Amino acid sequence: MFRARNRGSGGATASVGARRLTAWTASAAAGLVYLAAWAIGLALPETSVPAGDAPASALAGSADEFWRSLLVHGIAGLALLPVACEQHHRAGLLSLPYARVLLAAAAAAAVLSLAQFLVGMALAGVLGSPGSGMAAALWQGLNMADGVKMLCLALWISLAALSVRGRAGLLPRWLLPVSLLAVLSLVLSGCGYLLSAAPLMQAAFLALPLLLFWVVTAALSAGRGRAALRQ
Repeated sequence: MFRARNRGSGGATASVGARRLTAWTASAAAGLVYLAAWAIGLALPETSVPAGDAPASALAGSADEFWRSLLVHGIAGLALLPVACEQHHRAGLLSLPYARVLLAAAAAAAVLSLAQFLVGMALAGVLGSPGSGMAAALWQGLNMADGVKMLCLALWISLAALSVRGRAGLLPRWLLPVSLLAVLSLVLSGCGYLLSAAPLMQAAFLALPLLLFWVVTAALSAGRGRAALRQ
């Protein structure tokens, strides 16, 4: 009877281990998809903006804008969720009091990214040809959503970085300097997009590569220290 119980317990442990491995695999794959979506989206030809034209008017009806929006907002936004869910699970194992806030910040960034995809579709004319006034409003909405999304991402990264203690944190310790730089640049660029302050917007050129590196590293390191978490 005792042996039978042990065999049952071992089977349950193996089943849980298999589920956790599947979750980690999904997180790692999502991180790579996030990077690939951004890389391909940035590689698409830029839509030329004639002198004197507003960017929104030039982008209206652009096929490249549709594909870029699908990649960097739609697919990349969805790819954030498995990474955040895996971190939320591990934050629960660590008994972090802000585990739900961490998940909410990442989920908000993903939702805003999907909203930007819909706005991008509208700008590209998929939902009908937007007039000049509507295109300008959509462009402004796109920038505002970008600003809020950057602040949500900064909050997510900050909370994940706060968890680092020994080997059992959500991130490897060496990623902390990258996390700090990413948070600072995301806050600056996010405020820039919300306030339409061009100098602050320039921080996005630093924020994006740092964010891409952070998301991929966080996704791939999701399985680190699993033994420490179970102790």
